[in-house]
Amino acid sequence: MTSHETQRLLALEAGLAPTRCSVYTDPLVLARMPHLKAFLPAFQKARPRPLSPIYPMISQELQRFFSRSIIDKESDISKMAKETSRKIERLLKLENMIGK
Repeated sequence: MTSHETQRLLALEAGLAPTRCSVYTDPLVLARMPHLKAFLPAFQKARPRPLSPIYPMISQELQRFFSRSIIDKESDISKMAKETSRKIERLLKLENMIGK
């Protein structure tokens, strides 16, 4: 599933973003998916999710925020972002209290 050829196939046939840098510069892939060229710098800077016992809780707060801001067109996004930020700050303090 991780070979260049498999990643190329998954990109071309399923529209999945490759997990190999070489596929982002593959001429065949770029001919059909030229937008991937713009994705390469972000892919190169990507890092794994942080190892943290509270990461799932942080992720859940972010998912709620994004879902509400997309679904509720009348929502005050700035207010929701501040509230989400406060919740995440509390979670980070919790992580510091329990130790990493």
